[in-house]
Amino acid sequence: MTPIARQSESQAEGFEDHSLGAHYHPGRIFIEERRPAVMRHHHWHGHVEINLPFDDDVEYRINGRRFRLPANHLGVFWAAVPHRMVEAHRCRRMMIAYVPIQQFLIWPLDEALFNDVIRGAVMMSAAPYPLAPDHLAMLIRDFERQDAGLVQLVSDEILTLLKRTTRYGWTRLLTPDDDTPQPQRRNDPGLEQVRVMLDTIAQHYDTPLTVDDIARRVGLHPNYAMNRFKKVMRTSIKQYITRLRINHAKALLADTRRPILDIALAVGFSTNSRFYAAFKRYESTTPQRFRDAAQSLSPGNPGPANEG
Repeated sequence: MTPIARQSESQAEGFEDHSLGAHYHPGRIFIEERRPAVMRHHHWHGHVEINLPFDDDVEYRINGRRFRLPANHLGVFWAAVPHRMVEAHRCRRMMIAYVPIQQFLIWPLDEALFNDVIRGAVMMSAAPYPLAPDHLAMLIRDFERQDAGLVQLVSDEILTLLKRTTRYGWTRLLTPDDDTPQPQRRNDPGLEQVRVMLDTIAQHYDTPLTVDDIARRVGLHPNYAMNRFKKVMRTSIKQYITRLRINHAKALLADTRRPILDIALAVGFSTNSRFYAAFKRYESTTPQRFRDAAQSLSPGNPGPANEG
């Protein structure tokens, strides 16, 4: 069973500039209903993202390509591709769900949907999805109770939602950059090896985790493990771990007053200097400047924090 975590963020009016709560944890399913928030910057997280706007269209940009998700249509894409919402129009209610990629890899989904999402397509339900407000409210209440049995049922409902939409039909909003046919990979043993690697990273990314550690977990030579991982995930193991650590750090910078050195160590960096270098490389700003900007947008601003 995949654990589900509650989101701890306070939603700001207007722009939302940071990845929080469910976004940074790669091993947890998450579901909520809220007002969509426009983002100034692209963000990234290790999930398949499922969105359903109820009362107006919303628009996204993924790697420089813009698309519109119509109201009452289900949208699905792999959130490991940098993305941001650029226009919420008059939408006030949207269902947002996140499925860890390692969970998505083993779900019994249609092969065409599986391959499209893994390759970076943005998928939309061909017809409006009839999700009743009362039913969604029940799912969210069950999710928030954190009862193990209810958590599993919520996870099952998300899977059923995708399977039902497959029967209605999918439409591609955006096609992958490489639109060549791909072989069906559901029974590929390499896929299971990557899933185990992702599980290992999800559980230990905030510790001193190495490629050798991960390869040992699946019984592969490190070079072979790295090649397998990159073939499926389209990024290296080290880059994937670093991005997860940065996303976790962004959540703590935005939502807490913990010292930055404490945050660096908590998310898995061995030194403050390595954290600063990685953060600047991935975010094009410093941790302190990111914190100042993020907390200035939050209604419950906890005030300035020390740099160290």
